[in-house]
Amino acid sequence: MHHVLNLAVRRGMKFILAIPFDALPWFHALEPLSMIDLTRRAYNTGFQESPLSYDKGRVAFLDQYLGKLADILRWPHTRAVIAMGDPTSWIARFYGGERLVKEYMSGPSIQVTAHHRGGVATTPFLNMLVFYDQLSTQEIELIHGYIPLGSPTQDCWARDL
Repeated sequence: MHHVLNLAVRRGMKFILAIPFDALPWFHALEPLSMIDLTRRAYNTGFQESPLSYDKGRVAFLDQYLGKLADILRWPHTRAVIAMGDPTSWIARFYGGERLVKEYMSGPSIQVTAHHRGGVATTPFLNMLVFYDQLSTQEIELIHGYIPLGSPTQDCWARDL
């Protein structure tokens, strides 16, 4: 199984590692209580990152983008970007390194184990719910450098600049 997962990561393929609800306490015990308290606000429903802006030129935008990207890559649940595959995982691996891969392979983050957020899926062969780390649409957009400018016809991405 380890070989298959390594192959999927190296090739940027999409996959999910999900944990049954009964197994979550095994991973929850590994997280320090201080980290759980620090992340509580971010895992509340409705939490929003501030969007990128391009009102001070390219250099300021690049600084802002790299700063926000670094912040996002430090969140415990960002490890899920590894299993998303495609450009999202490539960008995250380029800036976040192999640390994200190791964290993802070590099990779910406190997003799932402590705050009971993230993704939930059913699996017919186990007949139970399984839980997995998940990034928000806004976090994915920030990784790609999305700049909201007020309307879909005006919005742009970092690659457009």
